[in-house]
Amino acid sequence: MTSKRGKNTNFRLGLDRKMLVDAAVKLGKTEKSAKKSNTKALEKFITKTLTGTNAKVPEFNEMQKRDIKDRHKDYGLMSAVHLAAYRVRKITGEADDNSYLKVSVGTAFEGYYEGEITARDIEELISRIQGSNVKEIISGVERHESYYQNIMVDYAEELVKRDEALEEDQNNKRVS
Repeated sequence: MTSKRGKNTNFRLGLDRKMLVDAAVKLGKTEKSAKKSNTKALEKFITKTLTGTNAKVPEFNEMQKRDIKDRHKDYGLMSAVHLAAYRVRKITGEADDNSYLKVSVGTAFEGYYEGEITARDIEELISRIQGSNVKEIISGVERHESYYQNIMVDYAEELVKRDEALEEDQNNKRVS
């Protein structure tokens, strides 16, 4: 489906253009590249990132799309992407547990840190988690087990201190 201006308005994953760009950036694409990409390419990138394969981008039904938009409105972008990831995995039958781990950790971490969470932050958190099985880690993160909560609280505190130090440094430069 396209609008009168020829722009794609058929958002197959239930994420509108801005959400697709933001999700692609959170999943590792550069902001410049994400903004230049068309909607289909962004949906393909997100699907590929979430499944780890070149799986076909599924077309969610209207109820599924509405659920994803509602999740975005109520809980934020990463929570909406997490729901989309779950649905993509179910529909395609293909999954990359490492990509799903990144989405799960990013979604959970949003509850601990109010600043901008980058792909680098998510990678750092994953490196701090000790576990033998990716599926066990995903399960623990999604159930908010205390071990994972403690790691996220500690890292959030580090990021807040870093943000405060950067802000203080910028204030000092303005005064100089």
